[in-house]
Amino acid sequence: MSEESHPNQAAEVATEDGSENAIADESKTPRFRWELGLAIVILGIFAELFVVNRYSEGRDIRFGGTYQVFFSVYVVLPSTILLLGIWWLLLSGLRWSTRLIGTAVAVVLVGSLLAMFRFEGFEGDMIPRWTWRLESSGDERLQEFLTNLSSASNGNGADTANETDVASPPSNQPLNVNDGDWPNFRGTNWDSTTNQTKLSRDWPSSPPELVWKHPSGVGWSSFAVVDGLVFTQEQRKEDEVTVCYDLNTGNQIWSHEEEIRFIESLGGDGPRSTPTVYDSRIYTLGATGILQCLEARTGERVWSADILEDADALNLQWAMAGSPLIVNDWVIVNPGGIEGSSIAAYHRLTGKKVWSSGDSAASYSTAQIADIAGTQTIVIYDGDGVTGYALADGKKLWAFPWTNQPKINAAMPFIDGNKILAGTGYATGSIRFEVRNDGDEWVTTTLWKSRFMRPKFNDFLVKDGFVFGLDEGIMACIDLETGKRQWKRGRYGYGQLLLSNDLIIVLSDKGELVLLETNSKQHKELGQIEAVEGKTWAHPALVRDLILIKSELETACYRLPLAEH
Repeated sequence: MSEESHPNQAAEVATEDGSENAIADESKTPRFRWELGLAIVILGIFAELFVVNRYSEGRDIRFGGTYQVFFSVYVVLPSTILLLGIWWLLLSGLRWSTRLIGTAVAVVLVGSLLAMFRFEGFEGDMIPRWTWRLESSGDERLQEFLTNLSSASNGNGADTANETDVASPPSNQPLNVNDGDWPNFRGTNWDSTTNQTKLSRDWPSSPPELVWKHPSGVGWSSFAVVDGLVFTQEQRKEDEVTVCYDLNTGNQIWSHEEEIRFIESLGGDGPRSTPTVYDSRIYTLGATGILQCLEARTGERVWSADILEDADALNLQWAMAGSPLIVNDWVIVNPGGIEGSSIAAYHRLTGKKVWSSGDSAASYSTAQIADIAGTQTIVIYDGDGVTGYALADGKKLWAFPWTNQPKINAAMPFIDGNKILAGTGYATGSIRFEVRNDGDEWVTTTLWKSRFMRPKFNDFLVKDGFVFGLDEGIMACIDLETGKRQWKRGRYGYGQLLLSNDLIIVLSDKGELVLLETNSKQHKELGQIEAVEGKTWAHPALVRDLILIKSELETACYRLPLAEH
């Protein structure tokens, strides 16, 4: 019998063939393996929770600081994104056309964001910073300012770039350090403390008044202020510049350029050290280790030395930052290096190296002089800890190890007789120890240590037996005698502090000026203003009622209100 005579059989065969084809087509359909992608996301969440728990205090995730940001932003997040990318391209099970389209969309999205925003460096806890590309950059603002200065200087009439309220003194006239001046880093005693002027506590009724403000080069140098002149360092294009401004007007008096540019994306470009004024001369240390002596009235170079070359040492990751310490006829610096070159002394009049000593790695703190156990001692917080050297000959007397894993120490120790308080960041904290001289042997003894004060590159203040400082960006108070924390409150980032009588002035890392009470019982804010634009890491300087502040974009002077008598 023919197939035509059996239609049912033919239909059955067709049905069977169609079913087989349907099954075959179904087997070729891609299966989306979403379970693996979800597992990667969950793994990333658990990794982030682990980091938060590991680098937090108790249940408060605000206190994680640098390490928490580092592992979250630079380990967990990119690892999770990378694994998701691998899953999407190789293991998702989708058609290749879908995978490629998804990847293209992600690339276009990222490219669009990069076209709209400009990378502007990092915050103090390593969080990246971005700004709109349409906004003028710091270099563009600075160049416009310098062009206007040049035009004013070369035009007809008065030289407004050098114009001050009074005629400039002769270039050979001595520079006199007056009461209330700020001749070196953190003031006369290297402690950011002054009792020269009684300031008002009532900023809401009488806020600080802007005296002048103008663009300036990038860098984290603070100010030295003597006899109405302001000295600082900044980066202008490819030149590392020491500049002198008039205190009352902000007009530039002179500038001294060196064709040097230190570049580092995480810490930012430019110089870090603050000039020191001594005997009508300016002593500066550049980011790459160039130590210079300049005439204070003119900026003319007297001598120059390369401390890293002399010490056969390499530069630090974030450059030379300690300011020159002038003691008698010596300029003390901390180049680091092996074979007795951790610190070095140069003759302040000739620039000749006098002696060097120690074998510790350099760090970012400034040396200071103190009488410890009856011995005039140079104290420096180097890469390994706090070290004491005899002023007489530079001999290493004692060393107290206190550092963090990357050996980044920047905060200056507080010295109270034979007791020293030192603090550092990166999850390490603070310690107080005592130094004694038992005959021919120097002995150091730990008094207490605590994780409740972790100053990164932010120096703390001491008032009436209490320590005030920024603990990983949050204001805190601890007891000097015990290390016990009194309170922690007020997020000001990685800014800097000043103490005037019983008032603390905080310069936040976002350019805000904040007035606090030195209250060991509670955080008490008395006032706040927006002072400058841009990231603000440099220390402020207070000269009587004038406060000088600097960000990565601009330098400003404010007049603080005085208390009514």
